[in-house]
Amino acid sequence: MNIYTDIVAEIQAAEHIVITAHKSADGDSIGSSLGLLYFIEKLGKKAVVCHPDKAPEFLYWLDTSSIILMEENPVEVTAQMKKADLIFC
Repeated sequence: MNIYTDIVAEIQAAEHIVITAHKSADGDSIGSSLGLLYFIEKLGKKAVVCHPDKAPEFLYWLDTSSIILMEENPVEVTAQMKKADLIFC
């Protein structure tokens, strides 16, 4: 089996995908979350990115508008997590 094929199969089978990262996000967690989001979208699926808090100021040049923040939207993030059938973290 090929791990790439397995991951793509899991994404294709999922109805609701959430991508999350650690608190106090850094460039690696922001970049990998957005990169995975774009990959999932290229596969024709939708995903939601939910992070605990904002990116640091030095990363404000990135378009993080697709990220739902737990600190600002705890009810929405909780709802997204509850209905997720695939979570990347």
